[in-house]
Amino acid sequence: MTIAAKQGASMLTPHLTIGGNVGLKTVLERITLMANRFAQEYGVDIIEMNDIEADPRTSIDLNCDPAPDFLFLYIDETDEVEEGTEVQQLARVPLAAVVNKNHCLARRERIVLDDLKSETFIKLEGNYVSGSWRFIESACLEAGFTPTCRHVYFPRVTDFLRITFNLRNDILVLTTDYIEQYSTFISNDCIAVPIDDPRAFMPLAMLYSMSNSNPLIDEALEILLSDNESKA
Repeated sequence: MTIAAKQGASMLTPHLTIGGNVGLKTVLERITLMANRFAQEYGVDIIEMNDIEADPRTSIDLNCDPAPDFLFLYIDETDEVEEGTEVQQLARVPLAAVVNKNHCLARRERIVLDDLKSETFIKLEGNYVSGSWRFIESACLEAGFTPTCRHVYFPRVTDFLRITFNLRNDILVLTTDYIEQYSTFISNDCIAVPIDDPRAFMPLAMLYSMSNSNPLIDEALEILLSDNESKA
């Protein structure tokens, strides 16, 4: 429970700012759920979204001014966070392999991690998404192999088109959410093959500061946690 809830704080104009990966399908579903619930009591347009794509620094910093009330990020319980930051795990977003349509895996409806042992992975560098590589590597290690990598500089989302156009025999592993969000930047010469493996996922979490005085945080937590329980 936040400090605001303990002190019974109130505010004149209800407002909630959300940062991080707000464009992902899994995140948008939860934001929509909150918006619909809040609209019944506070009206519409109380949620403001700051996409990580627009401003990678301020959208993921709980200490900036003004700071977002919530962050949605790929992060798990082993990741270090600032003192006073709470992390609530929300979902496991599955992975898929983007491959050239001439690749042998392109003919498969789905694959498992063992199918990727001899493949060369594209490891994206130079953008916030590079931090997500640890989840892909961890999944491979759990499957019993160390992934072979080719490092590719990735400063902008639009570079997906360049990277996938030149994919050839390599593979690009991303979450299904990410592939859906940026499908327009993925070459038509490529196809996404789902990785049907319980180890192949990225953990999506919600972060918030315990010192935040916005009382809507506790209401939002109640909505999201109830939703998680209903899906369990």
